Amino acid sequence: MPNIVAWFRRSNLLVVGNYGIHSSVCPSAHVSSAFSAAFGMLQALPERKTIGYGLMIYAALVAISTIYGRYHYAIDAVAGPGVALAVMLCTRSAIMPFRSRGRG
Repeated sequence: MPNIVAWFRRSNLLVVGNYGIHSSVCPSAHVSSAFSAAFGMLQALPERKTIGYGLMIYAALVAISTIYGRYHYAIDAVAGPGVALAVMLCTRSAIMPFRSRGRG
């Protein structure tokens, strides 16, 4: 357990109970969705990359906190961006033919 156990941590443990790292699945859905949002914003708003980069920092902090709080193993958090990146590449390759047709 982390050395500092604040009120928020105690409240969270009350809600979570005995569930946690032993019942979790790989990859972390929290980390995957946070990185998916960051990748999505980078694609949707290429002219405003600071929003996407800000979300990327947030997603990294989510990954770190899931490991630090012992909700996931490190591999769960590392696999999260991998899943988000794979989905982004699949959707990008599926959408690109439609985009090039619309511009011509």
